[in-house]
Amino acid sequence: MRIRPLVLLSLVVVLMFLVLGGCSRDTTPTTDEASDRTIGQAVDVDAPDPVVEPAETHPSADDETEAGVIAYVNNAPISNDDFERSKQRVFSRYQQVYSQFGQDVRSLLAGVQGRLFDLRIEDEALEVATSRALIIEELDRRDAPVSEDEVEAEFQKQYAEFLVIFGMSEQEFQVAFETGGLAGFETGGLTFDHFIAYAKETVREEFEIQAVQRLIAGTIEHSEEELIAFFEKRRSEYDIPEQVHASHILVAAEEVAQQLLDELATDADFAALAREHSTDTGSGSRGGELGWFGRGQMVAPFEEAAFNTPVGERSDIVQTEFGYHIIWVTDYRPEEKPEYEDVADLVTSDFEAEIMAQRFNEWYTVARPMADVSIVDPMLDAFRKQQVDIDQGLQAFLKLRDGGLVDDTSLDYIIGTIYETKADEAQSEKLGIEGNETITPSQQEQIDALEAKIETNRSQALASYRTALTRLGENAEIEARIQVLEPIEEVAPPTE
Repeated sequence: MRIRPLVLLSLVVVLMFLVLGGCSRDTTPTTDEASDRTIGQAVDVDAPDPVVEPAETHPSADDETEAGVIAYVNNAPISNDDFERSKQRVFSRYQQVYSQFGQDVRSLLAGVQGRLFDLRIEDEALEVATSRALIIEELDRRDAPVSEDEVEAEFQKQYAEFLVIFGMSEQEFQVAFETGGLAGFETGGLTFDHFIAYAKETVREEFEIQAVQRLIAGTIEHSEEELIAFFEKRRSEYDIPEQVHASHILVAAEEVAQQLLDELATDADFAALAREHSTDTGSGSRGGELGWFGRGQMVAPFEEAAFNTPVGERSDIVQTEFGYHIIWVTDYRPEEKPEYEDVADLVTSDFEAEIMAQRFNEWYTVARPMADVSIVDPMLDAFRKQQVDIDQGLQAFLKLRDGGLVDDTSLDYIIGTIYETKADEAQSEKLGIEGNETITPSQQEQIDALEAKIETNRSQALASYRTALTRLGENAEIEARIQVLEPIEEVAPPTE
């Protein structure tokens, strides 16, 4: 059973792999990750609108049990631990996307608008956790539990590979983790024991996904003609692009780069200098090692130098937006365009994986809408309702506010945004009608009704924002929304 490398596990748990600060501009997955992409996406199926039941319909439980449950899926509880793991998975995906634009997604979680963003992340996390709950339910129904021995063996295999990548023993890794000395990573306060537990749990989840896919897919029959047709349709996907294997040292000043280049000219150890001086701490901890990469994965000046430097030689100083690089090219692979016979086994594996994914998705698109999802967390429940129906969500949030059921300082602001959205929707509808060449009496009645709706929702939004401002004090986000909605008073012309 093929599972993605443990190094990718760091994006699923609280560790967040920092983008290669020295040259990378691309998040192209590794070969192993790309081949497992279908399996990885199985959990994140784009399902129809979720079935949302009132929060009160979940099974009765005492206060202690309720405190550890975020929702129920077909009466099976989703624990806070499982939910937080799913939330971190979603958060890490956002972090990867935003980091490509030089932005830390954590900055978007600040303030009242950040609370809305957090609810969106939680809503997506609940969907991930719901998917897993349905997968476990299907395994239980088929009496096909995942082998604990297999999970442990796979974890140990990945963990060993992980340690090799970092060039550390297990004890060295644990010390670096616990002391904040793990170059290229942030631990976010996660303990080492929790990291190991999260890593094992993620391996287990991968086994569960693959097990359900195989069970649902059943026997997959295919002829060689089908495999050849599959290959011909995707021939370019099996091409192996031109690649170089290289290391680099990155520094902030050209003078420092020149000094290092002079040392290297006297047979200084490249890896030792990278560990000591490189500001790209991720590769620096590995002696500057970047591994194999193809064209389009690095910024242009770096790529040009790397592909034009002979194997075994070093480049001159290369300046990029990140600083000054010295590149050492250690190997080269020319482009390869294999024929079907050269990759027949891989084509067979990919063909079967695609069929499994298709059959799994067919099963999931039926199972997900039928699932009875009951959300315990009241704010998340209201937000989920809003995604399905804006008026239903508004009433849910109003019930929380008017009943004093939650103590969330952003509640009035959230309600204000819903009223403002309703006003915007009415405004768009009104403009659509007014775009007609002629306005019928019936359409004029619609326009009048929409104008009243716009004014009502605008007033309600303003009232909610003002209440939020009273509760929170000075707040630039809320004041900006009020300024947008506040009617501009007409100034009477001066009298003579």
